[in-house]
Amino acid sequence: MEECTSTRLVEAKYHRVYTDDWQKMLFVGAGLAFLLLGLRAMLLVVKVQNQSMLPTLADGDRALAVRRYPHVWLRKGQVVLVCWPWPVPSPSTGPFGCVPFIKRIVGLPGETVTLAVPTLFKRGSDGEFRPTATEQRTYQVPPGHVFVCGDNLEGIEDSRLWGPIPLQAVIGLVLR
Repeated sequence: MEECTSTRLVEAKYHRVYTDDWQKMLFVGAGLAFLLLGLRAMLLVVKVQNQSMLPTLADGDRALAVRRYPHVWLRKGQVVLVCWPWPVPSPSTGPFGCVPFIKRIVGLPGETVTLAVPTLFKRGSDGEFRPTATEQRTYQVPPGHVFVCGDNLEGIEDSRLWGPIPLQAVIGLVLR
């Protein structure tokens, strides 16, 4: 009779240990799932689709961007993901409802930016237009805006064409 009681105690302890381990694994698994969902909501993988950021980022490179961040984190020289045109014209223009561009911040709110802007273009042997003449232009960045440019200054799809970008149009900080 004593043997039967000790067998039951061993079975009860084994059942309790097994149940506790299962609950711990479920709790850890749920925690990891929430962590991954949180990271997915904050991080974004983008593919570079032009050569405006050469030599930093080449066409076809992938970059990691932080989606949700305070605008006070923005610093001159940071690479950002810009949603342009702003405000977004229609949700059918891309996954963000806009055309995302990767650019570098060259001017913060209240700053004055002086850059060489291409003024004359000539078609090259490859059929692409290349700048052949530039002039210095000065831009005043208003409050609530930033001035962005690509690292490859031969391209013109940046603030030299668009003007200063509203802070709301900066949708991510590129980490690399």
